[in-house]
Amino acid sequence: MATVTVSPGHFEDYSGIQFERLVFAYHVRMGWRGLVWYGQSGGDQGSDISGIEPFDDQPARKTIIQCANRGTLTLAKAKADMGKAAKAASGVRDVFKFVCRGAVSDASRTRIEQAATSLGVAHLTIWSGVEFEENLRLRAETCCIVSSKASSFLTPKQRSEGSWTTSPASRISMCCN
Repeated sequence: MATVTVSPGHFEDYSGIQFERLVFAYHVRMGWRGLVWYGQSGGDQGSDISGIEPFDDQPARKTIIQCANRGTLTLAKAKADMGKAAKAASGVRDVFKFVCRGAVSDASRTRIEQAATSLGVAHLTIWSGVEFEENLRLRAETCCIVSSKASSFLTPKQRSEGSWTTSPASRISMCCN
């Protein structure tokens, strides 16, 4: 039996806009409706992306998605983002989702969940970088390309010209075509 090594993605190579674009592309591919990407234009008031998350067995939910393109998601960052969203004209939503580049400890998750509850957030989702990457691999394969050019978004022309590789030693690069 062959052994396959899965090398981690390198989200740290992404600018804030590139990371947000990848998060946006993932949610488009997952069938979310009404997606709006606020972060690309600045002044996002605590919500980089908002959209309606579909469910098979329950009503869809309007969700605020905050992209945390940093090594760790701190309580201060999470509280500030949720607080800004709560003060925005539309107010805080029932659902808030953080998609992070780095790790999120269990203690941080617990403190952030407590802060969300105090702000009236009924449902909170926090994805670490690994959780986001594995969801990309499982559900949005078209956003994943194994590449030695980890910081680029590959175009169809680049792929057809062979500027990507499937070498196990390669880094993961995300593209959104």
